Amino acid sequence: MAAVGSYTKHGRYQGKTHEGLRSGSGVYTFSNAFFEYEGKWEEGMMQGEGVLRMRDGATYEGQFENGEMTGRGMRKYANGTTYSGEFVQGELHGSGTWISAEGEQYEGHFSHNMREGKGKLAMSDGELYEVRAHAARRRRLSPPLTRTPSLLRAASRRTSARVRAHRPARPATCTRANGTWAASLGAAG
Repeated sequence: MAAVGSYTKHGRYQGKTHEGLRSGSGVYTFSNAFFEYEGKWEEGMMQGEGVLRMRDGATYEGQFENGEMTGRGMRKYANGTTYSGEFVQGELHGSGTWISAEGEQYEGHFSHNMREGKGKLAMSDGELYEVRAHAARRRRLSPPLTRTPSLLRAASRRTSARVRAHRPARPATCTRANGTWAASLGAAG
């Protein structure tokens, strides 16, 4: 059953419902009008594939689980920075590629929005490094993440990285195959 609901305190929804809950495909504009979600719903929660748009131009396209950005996805920030990879409850968590608006590219592991463990870092001038971020001393990614309607927490630790220089690599590429976003740094030339 298709329905259009306008709830002063809860936002506006257009799409399918089941037993009074958002279910199937639909578009929901949150009550603060900063967020709009278009995608799959299950028992009133964002579930499966969807797109979350923010009024500042930022977007997330990917998987949702129990109302959270969880699974693989692509996050584009308002300033042009992108992240393609794994998310857990709205946080960069797992393997992924982060590309800053200035051209810095990091491919590796993340834990609670911070670089964690081994990774590859390509600077905007073409220099390529292997880095290791330590749990005790990590650097918060820039720009700060926009708070999502649920549990996006900001971290404030700093990163310490051992680096080993390499020659330039090809720039990172972002592609979408079989409904999944992927990004990778090119091999050394």
